[in-house]
Amino acid sequence: MDLGSGNSPAIKDLLQRGWRVIAVDSSRATLAILEKQFKGEINLGKLSLIEKDVATFTPLESADLVIAADIFPYINPSKFENLWNRIHDTFIKENGFLIGNFFRVTNATPEINALKEMGAWFLPDRRMVRPLLTNQGYEIIKCTFRKDQPNNDPICIQFIAKKTFGSK
Repeated sequence: MDLGSGNSPAIKDLLQRGWRVIAVDSSRATLAILEKQFKGEINLGKLSLIEKDVATFTPLESADLVIAADIFPYINPSKFENLWNRIHDTFIKENGFLIGNFFRVTNATPEINALKEMGAWFLPDRRMVRPLLTNQGYEIIKCTFRKDQPNNDPICIQFIAKKTFGSK
């Protein structure tokens, strides 16, 4: 399941590996691009496209893998906790995986200002990511910085986490 999928390269990669993919995005235009690109996979039932705001979406079934790349920082902070809990409780199967990221405050002011203009919010400290995951019952597989701009302090903290059996 790819939340806020956009035109995600992960969709193509997962389909090539034989996965069944559910792409959720609020943009009709983005989903139209995916419809053209993956018409065969859609017809075979390998790819489902859902036009819905991620913050209000509830899946019909849970998934082995949920990708939430660059969406959490754009979820309204008043809706974040509810979505965070629902992703854990409803979206991901036991022993399934969550891949995602958060933004953190850095000295990369122009980039931060540009992201803020698009509605992003930032964690004041990168050390907040691990407790968010572990308090929810995830085992952290990987938690690193993603370096988008070679000369700036990384803004993005990306993670891979496993939902442990009986967590939370």
